[in-house]
Amino acid sequence: MQLTETSKGKQAVIMDGYMYSLKKETKTSKNWQCTNRKCNGKLTTSFDRKVILHADTRRNHASDESKLQTHLLRQTCKRKAEEEISERPRKIIIREAGKTKTDKVSLSGVLSSRRAIWIQRRKAHPKLPSTREEALIAATQMTTRDNALIEVDYERQIVGIFDTMAIQLNKDVEDFFGDGTFKSCPKKFHQIHTVITHANGSYVPLAFFLLPDKK
Repeated sequence: MQLTETSKGKQAVIMDGYMYSLKKETKTSKNWQCTNRKCNGKLTTSFDRKVILHADTRRNHASDESKLQTHLLRQTCKRKAEEEISERPRKIIIREAGKTKTDKVSLSGVLSSRRAIWIQRRKAHPKLPSTREEALIAATQMTTRDNALIEVDYERQIVGIFDTMAIQLNKDVEDFFGDGTFKSCPKKFHQIHTVITHANGSYVPLAFFLLPDKK
């Protein structure tokens, strides 16, 4: 018996190729009903789902292996979308599909898994800015760690991110270095410039600047 959830976020279990959604629970047991509304299939399990107390197998439809495998792939991808926020949806789908019966998953199932990843990420993370002005506003609203500080220059359209603790620890250092990169710069900006210093045998980043041009 495998625990999952329905499209509406409710608990569900899969057994013998059929999926049952949670209908009612008590302190000692849980009642499940087939997700096919026209089916009479029911289950009663212990609260921890380790013991089946009663099973009504009066089903009027065959199990759909393709539908179940597609559902499992979609649910797994939704979970990984939150755990691996920076991973591309394509990589998540390929990796998780390799762990299931891929020959049972249709193309529409793969596409629905991709949509599920984006929907899940939008729930936990704000919409990406569509313009630089929106990015500047979003920067001022960001929450940071105790030792981080974000300053926004709206006139010159520059965002500065400072590590205040590192700056305080290296306030007596006289040598500072700057390095700009264009390839890894966030969208809506053209350059990310890093200010670092050399102290105690290590290079320490002090500040990062998102710049509107390559100058």
